[in-house]
Amino acid sequence: LTLGAQGGVYVGGGIIPRLGERFDQSPFRARFETKGRFAAYLAAIPTYVMLTPTPALLGAAQALAENVDGP
Repeated sequence: LTLGAQGGVYVGGGIIPRLGERFDQSPFRARFETKGRFAAYLAAIPTYVMLTPTPALLGAAQALAENVDGP
């Protein structure tokens, strides 16, 4: 909210990937949106569940691949 980001909220790590459909059926999204005057703003922001066990390493590998000069 402070920075006005609207690209999405990515939830991952820990137990979230193990919850599977239980997370989809949880009240997470409803609680995320129920924020008074910000409800309409938050309703437009997508949420994603990251299932990759090591997303930070994948991101680091991608950044390295994009920034290293060829052979």
